[in-house]
Amino acid sequence: MNKRDYYEVLGVSQSASEDEVKKAYRALAKKYHPDANQGDKNAEEKFKEISEAYEVLSDKEKRSQYYEIKKAREAGFHGSYEDFLGQAQAGAGRTFHFENLSDFFSSFFGEGTPFRARESGVSFRGEDLVYEIQVPFETAISGGTMAITVPQERECSVCKGSGAKPGSTVETCRECGGSGMIREGKGNFVFQRTCGVCHGRGKVIATPCEECGGLGIVRRSRRLRVKIPRGVNNGARIRVAGQGDGGLGGAPSGDLYLIVRILPHHKFWRDGDNVYSEEPVNAIAAMLGTEKMVETLKGRVKLKIPPGTQPGRKLRLKGLGVQRNHHKGDHYIVVRITIPERLSAKQKKSLQSVLEEGV
Repeated sequence: MNKRDYYEVLGVSQSASEDEVKKAYRALAKKYHPDANQGDKNAEEKFKEISEAYEVLSDKEKRSQYYEIKKAREAGFHGSYEDFLGQAQAGAGRTFHFENLSDFFSSFFGEGTPFRARESGVSFRGEDLVYEIQVPFETAISGGTMAITVPQERECSVCKGSGAKPGSTVETCRECGGSGMIREGKGNFVFQRTCGVCHGRGKVIATPCEECGGLGIVRRSRRLRVKIPRGVNNGARIRVAGQGDGGLGGAPSGDLYLIVRILPHHKFWRDGDNVYSEEPVNAIAAMLGTEKMVETLKGRVKLKIPPGTQPGRKLRLKGLGVQRNHHKGDHYIVVRITIPERLSAKQKKSLQSVLEEGV
């Protein structure tokens, strides 16, 4: 092939989803856009190349046809484009449509006039953003709000998204009449290519906006207050609608997805809706049984420790765990037996008599 593989151009695999193709294109288009690389011919050619690749791979029908042509050439087919169409349509009963795609098949058959995808004027919903947030243990249990700072792409406030310096002239492109495309005929086919004057925008910007470099969008950090649901789990995704990157061409903004990472607590830990904590209990008190005040998420409560309690035993406090909707988890106290380091003579004598009795 004379041209690079379209999947290679966008840096995606042949199994890439539509969203993966779109995301790859947006990142590359932003990097190599002519308005952000004025005077750089290499960047301009790179931008045209990725636009061409996106035009094909973003369309299910064109992508399918691209795959079949690519497969035929890799299998050794060296006929003309007309020969390929005849074989494909006769063999599969399928019609191939390549209007506006001359470069699409010229890379395989060496014919056609240059094709360029429309480089702007396309409406894209803003990209979804994904960020991890660290949520305090107590906030994850009880719910609440948190202030976060998120870098977002938004319409340039200086040029209002036009890409032109305020006060400068923005004119309709005379070359394409404002359509952004140039139509050319060849035989029975009519092709379109991107206008080389306005780069597909249909408008000619004499002086680009200094704030955004002519792109019409800027990246700014934004302070948001987000709601943390009561009882949220570690690793949960919280969707904040419309707080992703701003859309292009009047399209809506994407969404913000927050991945919850719950910070550890100095005393409590959690397993699902149940909460756990460890409580030291004197060995003698554990043997005889006792009551003790312990900390819970609801405050201090009295815990009954049965006689003969063993190390590691879990004592349940019903309904004092995580509450979500109408369900309440439990709080489990894990007993840690402590042994006195010093005993009085009287205590030693009493314990010795217990030992001698065979306990």
